[in-house]
Amino acid sequence: MRMTMLNCPKLNLFGRCVELFCLMGIMPDLPDGSNKSGWLYKIFSFLMYYSGCLFNMFEFVNLLQIFLSKKEGTLEMAITNYMLASLHLTGLLKCALSKGKIGAKYMQKVINFERKVYVSENKELITIYENNSKDFRKTAAGYFIGVFMVIVCYGSSSLIRSKQYVMIANITYETNQVPLQIWSPFNQYTQFILTYLWCLLIGAQLAFFFVAGDLVCFGYSIFALCRLKILKYFIMSFFEKAKEIRHQLNCDETESYRILQRECIIMHQEIISFVDSLNSHIKYIMLMDFLPGSIQLAALLYQLINNLNMIQMVLIGEFLLTLTVRFFIYCLNANKINEQSQMIGTVWYQIDWTVLPEDLKKNIFICVNRTQKPLSISMGDFQDISLVTFVSIMKGAYTYMMFLTTF
Repeated sequence: MRMTMLNCPKLNLFGRCVELFCLMGIMPDLPDGSNKSGWLYKIFSFLMYYSGCLFNMFEFVNLLQIFLSKKEGTLEMAITNYMLASLHLTGLLKCALSKGKIGAKYMQKVINFERKVYVSENKELITIYENNSKDFRKTAAGYFIGVFMVIVCYGSSSLIRSKQYVMIANITYETNQVPLQIWSPFNQYTQFILTYLWCLLIGAQLAFFFVAGDLVCFGYSIFALCRLKILKYFIMSFFEKAKEIRHQLNCDETESYRILQRECIIMHQEIISFVDSLNSHIKYIMLMDFLPGSIQLAALLYQLINNLNMIQMVLIGEFLLTLTVRFFIYCLNANKINEQSQMIGTVWYQIDWTVLPEDLKKNIFICVNRTQKPLSISMGDFQDISLVTFVSIMKGAYTYMMFLTTF
């Protein structure tokens, strides 16, 4: 592990995501003090995050004003603003988790585990870890590019959309639409360029918080999945690893089995503790994220079928695709954690446990029973997130979209 700009740790698992966390001011000070930040960065982090919270509050204030107004096209404006405001809110909540003591504890666990993997010099172990890290970095890069393209599309489309004509005090103003409907200290009709830049910068800041929050959750779920795969590797190669222990410690066969099984049980307990702790801290954020998921997708579908403008269709289509992929990643990762945690019991059963001493057989029985309750990431206290959840969101989006078309 080495240090990069803004005194951020370099992690193989998170890759460039760490630099994004530092840039957005959500990289926590680690418990071991290895990345202690200076007071300038702490001020930057405070201003960056709480200005984002303030701007998100402005979004909800603007949403309330839209509901109270009686202008034409209020429904479409309200749907769009609600979708963006709710997405930005959940992103800020995830970032708050990341930059706090809880996030620092999780990040320290990732760093410590990665250090152990590379210190072990075990090629199979390193390969498993690096393959999972590579998969996450590819997913993170694709997701970041997708959201960045949405920002670019929204920013550029404001300049080429059809102009709006607004009459105020018997004076008609001609102006372009802004990228984000939010409070501005500038007059949109007489100072459009300043208003445009204001809305673009705020929209980009909130979007990057949204991305960073998602990548934090993606990363920790992949970390849990990686540890489950490594545990499976140790169990599947139980007798080979026991032989290595006998050579290293010069102990008898039975003792080597006990030592290795103890290590596997400790690893399993640490994974269970990590996933349960992570779930307890994000399950209500996931509820806020997934509950309006169908409405968010339905809003984009509704706008897509009601916009014949090619530019608008490309913009909305890009956003719709990004949000759909985002929900799929969450559901896929949670589903994999669920499946892999259940497979631990199957792997224990598949080894040649008949040759083991009675006390080890009893421990295996306990381990197999423990896997009957799979690890999970849930939405509040309602249900576990899985691929079934993704299908439900898609079905709900279609239902809500058909409902909106009746207006």
